Amino acid sequence: MFRLKISILILSVASVISVSARTVSVDECRMLAREHYPAVAQYGIIENTRDLTLSTVSRAWLPQIALGARASWQNNVTSLPEQLQQMLSQFGADYPGMKHLQYSTALELNQMIWDGGATADRRAEARAQADVATKSTDLALYEVEGKVQEIYFSILLLNRQIAQLRLTENLLDSTFRKINSLVANGVAMPADAYMTEAQLLTLRQTITSMQSSAKACRSILGLLTGLDPNEIELTEPEEAIGRRDPSWQMPQQALFDARIRSLDVSQRMVKSSLMPKISVFASAAYGYPGADIFKSMRTGHPDFGVMAGVSLQWEIGAFYNRSERLHRINDQRHLIDIERQIADFNKSMASESIVGEIRALRSAIEHDAKIAELRTKVRQAAESQLANGVIDTTSLLDKITDEQTAILSRNVHIIRLLQQYYLLNHTLNK
Repeated sequence: MFRLKISILILSVASVISVSARTVSVDECRMLAREHYPAVAQYGIIENTRDLTLSTVSRAWLPQIALGARASWQNNVTSLPEQLQQMLSQFGADYPGMKHLQYSTALELNQMIWDGGATADRRAEARAQADVATKSTDLALYEVEGKVQEIYFSILLLNRQIAQLRLTENLLDSTFRKINSLVANGVAMPADAYMTEAQLLTLRQTITSMQSSAKACRSILGLLTGLDPNEIELTEPEEAIGRRDPSWQMPQQALFDARIRSLDVSQRMVKSSLMPKISVFASAAYGYPGADIFKSMRTGHPDFGVMAGVSLQWEIGAFYNRSERLHRINDQRHLIDIERQIADFNKSMASESIVGEIRALRSAIEHDAKIAELRTKVRQAAESQLANGVIDTTSLLDKITDEQTAILSRNVHIIRLLQQYYLLNHTLNK
C-alpha cells in the first residue's frame, strides 16, 4: 500500500512538471508577442473611430431641419403716407401701419442634392486616416516580432553554450580527480592540481554568468509574450524559407502606400472644395408681420406662410489658396518617395549582409564537426600522455580548452545560421 502511494505521488509530480513546462517555437512566440503587445488595443480604437466618423459624415445627406423663433421691437416701422391713408379710409380701407412689436416662428428644411463630391471625399479621408493608423500599428508589431526573434535565438545560443560547458565541467572535474590521484602517488606536483582546480572554478564562473544572461533574456521574452519564463521550453527551429503568406506586404512599405493613398484623398478634397453646392429648401413661418405686408398693416394679426426653392452656394475663397494646398500635397508625396527609396536601400544592404553571413556560416559548419572530432582525439591522447608523464598538466588543459572552443564554435555557428535564416525571412517578408 505504501509503495502504491509513493508511485501515485511520483506520477502526480511528473504530470505536474510535464504540464507546467510548455514547449514553444519562435513563430509561436512572435504570434504571442503580437497579441500581448499593448499596441494591439489600438486596432479596435482605430476601427471604432473610423466607423463613428463615417456615420457622422454620412448624415450630411440627411434632411437638415431647424426650428427658430424671434421677437423684436422697432422704433421705426413701415407705414403708408398720411395722404394715402386718408384716401384709402374714404373707401373703407384702414391701414394704420406696422406694429412696433414684431415676432415670428419658423421651421426650415434643407436637403443637399449635390456637394461636388465633398461628402464622398470626407468618407474616403476617414478610411485613409484609419488605414494609415493601422499600418503604423502593424509596423510597431513587426518591430516587436524582430525583437522577440533576436531574444529567442540568444536564449538558444546560451542554452547550447551552457550545455557544452557543463560537459567540459564534468571533463575537468574528472581530470582534477585523476591529477589528485597522481599527486597522491607522487607522479604529479600539487601545482598541477591547483592549476586544474583554478581552471574548473573559472569555467563554473562562466557558466554562472551565462545562466544569469539566459535568465534575463527569458524574463524579457516573458514580458513580450506574456508567458511565464520559468515554465517554457524553447525548441530549435529548422531551416525554413517562405513561411509567410506571399500576399503579405512589408509593414513599412504598406505604411508608405497608405500615406500615398491618404494624400490622393487630400488632393481630391482640394478639388471638391472648389465645387458649388446645390440644395433644395422649404420653410414654414408663423408670425407678425407675415409675407403679405399690406395684410399685416391692415389687420395687425400674425399670419402663416410657406416658401420652397433651390439654393446654390459657391465659396469663391477656396480658389485663393488652391495652388498652395496642391503644392504642399505634392511635396509630401515626394518626401514619402524619398523615404521609400531609403527603406529599399537599407533593406537591400541588410539582406546582402545576411546572405553573406549565411554563406560564411555554412562554410564554417562544413569543417566544424571534423575540427571538434580531431580536438577530442588530441585531448584523449593528451590524457594518456599525462598519465605516462610525457606532458605536463598545462599542456592537457590547453588541449581541453582547444576542444571546448571547437565544440562551442560549432554550436554557435549552428544557432547563428538558424538566426540568420529567420532574420532573412523577416527582412525579405518570407
